[in-house]
This record gives sequence, C-alpha cells and structure tokens, in this order.
Amino acid sequence: MNGLRAAMRDSTRDVEARTGFAADVLRGARRRKARRRKSVVLAVVAVFGITGVGTGLLRDRPADPRLAETTRGDLAGDGTRLADATTAWRYAADAGWRQDRGIAELRGEPHVYWMGSTQAGPAAVVMQEGLSGDGWRTLVGLVATDPADGRTKVLGSTNPADPPTAPQAFQFGRGDNTFLVVDPPATAYVSTAPDQASDGRISRRWAPVPTVDGVAVWTNTTGGDAAAVRLVVDTGQPPARVAADRLLTTHPADDYLADGVRARPNGTADGGVMPWPDTSPTTRLRVGATAGTPPSPDVDVLRVLRDAEMTDVGPSAYLSTWRVYGNSPDGRGFLVCEYQDSGYRATTFTLLFDRDGGLERVVREPETSPSPLRTGVRLPDGRGWVVAQPGSTLRYRSTGDWQDTGQPAALVPDDTAQVEVTLPSEGRPSVVDLPR
Repeated sequence: MNGLRAAMRDSTRDVEARTGFAADVLRGARRRKARRRKSVVLAVVAVFGITGVGTGLLRDRPADPRLAETTRGDLAGDGTRLADATTAWRYAADAGWRQDRGIAELRGEPHVYWMGSTQAGPAAVVMQEGLSGDGWRTLVGLVATDPADGRTKVLGSTNPADPPTAPQAFQFGRGDNTFLVVDPPATAYVSTAPDQASDGRISRRWAPVPTVDGVAVWTNTTGGDAAAVRLVVDTGQPPARVAADRLLTTHPADDYLADGVRARPNGTADGGVMPWPDTSPTTRLRVGATAGTPPSPDVDVLRVLRDAEMTDVGPSAYLSTWRVYGNSPDGRGFLVCEYQDSGYRATTFTLLFDRDGGLERVVREPETSPSPLRTGVRLPDGRGWVVAQPGSTLRYRSTGDWQDTGQPAALVPDDTAQVEVTLPSEGRPSVVDLPR
C-alpha cells in the first residue's frame, strides 16, 4: 500500500492543480448530492402521486360489485334486447325523474345486470349509480313490456330513500301478476292470499321461489288478486304470521307508470280514507248504560287486532276514525270500529271487555251490515244491538212505538226488530229489519 502511494506521488510531482480546483470539486460534490436528494423526492412524489391517483380511481369505481359483473340471464347474449333495455333506462331517467328522487346526477353507463325470460315476456334488471344527499347509491330498475301498449319501458325503479339492505323487488306484467326479486340474500318466499280461520284469525302459507342467475321470478297463475300477494326472504320456512316490516315492498307497474316515485305499494287500499272523518263531531260516540266506566275510545285497536291475529300482514292498514263504545246494562264494556287491511274491504270489529275493564275477546263481524246501517252488531249474551249510521237520526222498536235514540248511534235492546234510519239527503226514512 505504501509502495502504491509513493508511485502515485512520483507520477504527479510535476502536475500543478489550477486555482480553485478544490473548491470546484467540493461544489460538484454538493450538486451531485442535491441531485440525488431531488431524485429521491421526485420518486417519493411520484409514488404518492400514483397512489393518490389510484385512490381516486378506486373512489370512482362503483362500490356495488354488481355493476362490473357480466350480464346474467338466459337472454344475456341478445345484444338487441340489451341495447333496448339501456335505451329505455336512459329515456326514463331524465331530469324530472332524477329530481323526483333527489338524485343530483348519474355516474357511469347503465349496466344490464340480468336479462331473462318471464311469463310476462322478456325483462331486464338495469343498474346505475346515482348521487343523492348521502352519497352514491346503486339505482335499480326493471325494464319490460307494458301490456297496455306493447312498448318497452321502465316499469319500476328503486329510490335513494329505500332501505339499502332490502332486496329490490318488482311487480309487472298483465294484471301486475309477475313478481321479481333481485339478489335475495336467502330464499325468497311467496304467499298468494291470507287464510282466515273460523274464529276470524288470519295466517299465511308460504312457498319458496327458486333463484336463478341472481333473480327470483314468480307469476301468480291462481287467478287470485295480485294485491293479496306477499313476498318475504327467509333462511327457513317463514312462520304463518310475518311482521309487516319484514315483507318485501313492490309497486305495481300500472301504478308506477301513473305516479312514479309516489306509486302505492302492493296491497295498499285505494284512497286509504275510512268513513266518518276526524272533522265529524260524531267520531267518538258513547252509547248504552250510563253507569259504570266504559273502555277508552282511544284504545290501541290496531295492536289489539294484531295480538288477536285478526289482521293480514301487509304494507298498509287503516282504522276508522269513528268508534262507538259504552257499557251494556250488566256493566261489561264494548267498542265497535272498522279496520281496512291491505287492499281489502273495511271490516267491523267488536272488542268485548269484562266488568273490570279487561279485554275478553275480539269478534270479526260479518262483512255486510243490515243496509242502510253502517253498523249493526249484535252483542253476545243478549246484551243488545250496537247500531250506527253517520249523519243520521235513528229510531227503533220491537213491537210497539218507535223510540228515539237522540244520536246517530245507539245500543238498543236485544229484542229490537226494526231500526228507522233518516238521512237528510234521503228525504224520507228507511226501515231496517234486524235479523233474528
């Protein structure tokens, strides 16, 4: 090593370094070091920049993986039908449609998730992301043929306000008799109509609907009322009574086409208005014996009916705003009102109480009352008849003279044979023979 050092010294003995050489060498070293640092910084920036862009791209990717899946269904290879479905979706999802649903904008292209055959004809499930107040949500629509004019249309769609965990379900076809559930998380079950036992209790029987290619489709071929159909998703055979909040909601396509986002759920009663509105001064009528404490006219009738299994399971229920209540001469209480359940006609119910005010039982009355009486209910054990007709004056008799009731409702004796009903609009009274 010492020999090498001596040789190098001897070889440069006559070489003279220029002025400032050492300083330039140091500056060059500093520049090279700075360049290396800059390169490192740029590399880090590039890495983070790519990561940032990548994060942005990830954010722009749909959160719903279904939007990136290949179209399912037995008609997935029909390019013409796929194009028709996306065209129908774009046509329907205009500015007014978005405004009704609170959607600021749509993102990406509409995606046909499923295209398949049904008994109502070819149908497609179309999805696209929409920006609502709480972020991006997957909007789902059903595209199929409108039997009214044979045109391909959006016959139903979800809204950002719908529960995000509930499976999307649709109702369409002639008579709105075809039901379709998208991606049920368990087995979809259907019930065509309620069963009513001899004591008035309501229950349902459920049948499974197979899921094929991510979609469960069922058509009501029983000839029954489509409004009576109910759907539920369950991991096992559903019970005879399923809570209303577990049922899948569908909107009949006919109603959707007419009212859009305001379409009524399947089974909802038309209008939803019961007789004797709240503005009437006769909404709470006490009749019968003046002694004793009658039941409260504001008892939770809906809860009582549900506990007694007297109601159907459905998306809507309406109670009349009028109630006739009181005590029979033996001190026992009663309350009579009407209830309308899920599209069926109004039914009169009688709640019977014991002398201590406890509920004894609930009676479902016959669907028809002695016309023109709104209510003609015969209490058990000879306790009399509860008769009522809003806006009228009532008289009754057994075999003798007519007796005035003084109001449009009364508890009349059990042996009453006739009730006279006078309505101002009729001009003359009508006589009702009470059945014996």
